[in-house]
This record gives sequence, C-alpha cells and structure tokens, in this order.
Amino acid sequence: MSEYAATVFWERGEQNFCEDEYSRGHTWTFDGELEVPASVSSDIVPLPWSVAKNVDPEKAFFALISSCYMLLFLSLVAKRKIVVDRYADSAVGFMEQREDGKIAMTQVILHPDAHYSGDAQPS
Repeated sequence: MSEYAATVFWERGEQNFCEDEYSRGHTWTFDGELEVPASVSSDIVPLPWSVAKNVDPEKAFFALISSCYMLLFLSLVAKRKIVVDRYADSAVGFMEQREDGKIAMTQVILHPDAHYSGDAQPS
C-alpha cells in the first residue's frame, strides 16, 4: 500500500476577507519539497483576487488524468517490448453546467501522440 501527502497552504494577510476581496493564491507542497503555486482560475474569480500565472486546480485535475494515462500506456508498451521515444498529449477538459444548475467536470479528451523506434511497432 502507498500513502501520499500534499500540503495546501493559504494565508489571508491584511485582505478584506468578508468583502470577498482576498487572494485565492495558495501553494501545494508535495513530500515537503516541491512547491507549486496554485490559484483559482481568473475565468472564475477575476484579477486581482486570482493569480493568472499559478496552476488552477481544474487544469491540474485534467493534467493528472493525462499523466496517469501516459504512465499506464508506457508501462504496457514496455512490457510488449515496444520502444517509445517520445510521448505528448494535449489534453482538453470541460467544466459545464449540469441540468441541476451545478458546475461539474464533465469530460476529458486526450490526444496522445507517441513516437516509436526499433523493430517492434504497435499494431
């Protein structure tokens, strides 16, 4: 079994929290080492209360799906002795309003592009 941990940290500072005038910028820290600046998307909360250069959780979620798919693919083709030299995916995710009026992540479309070498090629 594996255990994973991440720390999400946000601090108000001097901002006017109760008037909804506070930064949504925060950090994700993984394994106590890698720190990723994060924020709600500026499409959802306008600047200056969002941080446009930071990763937003929705984009990270879609990247996570693409990354997991890539790692599974690489594992499977390696077991079949197929040599992959390069892999890229331009994943696209959609958040939409459901019939009940709530916003949901409804779809992820992957566009994997793998380049191979050697004698073994996928069929």
